[in-house]
Order: sequence, then C-alpha cells, then structure tokens
Amino acid sequence: MHHPQIPKYLNYFYIDTEQDRWFYLIRELLSGNSLATWVEKGWHPTEAQVKQVGIQIL
Repeated sequence: MHHPQIPKYLNYFYIDTEQDRWFYLIRELLSGNSLATWVEKGWHPTEAQVKQVGIQIL
C-alpha cells in the first residue's frame, strides 16, 4: 500500500526457535504523537472526531 500516513515496508527477517518460526517486519518510523499522548495532554474528542480517526486508520 502506498499512502503518506502508512509507514513504508523496508525489509523483514525471521528467527527459528525449537518450537516455531518468528517473523518480523521492518517498517519506516514516523514521527508524531500517539492517541494516548493526545489524551494525556487533555484532548477529549467528540464522537465525530473519534469516527474520523477510525476512518483515517482504516
């Protein structure tokens, strides 16, 4: 997917254990505040704002 708000895929690797294989994706790091940080700083969104955030995430 190519969208300015979705971190770019860079690479992947895996680690084999005795029981399983663990896969890891390496993605671009984006700067910005998390939703939790906004709330801690006093942001109390309206229902419409919460819906808009959900739409942006999807």
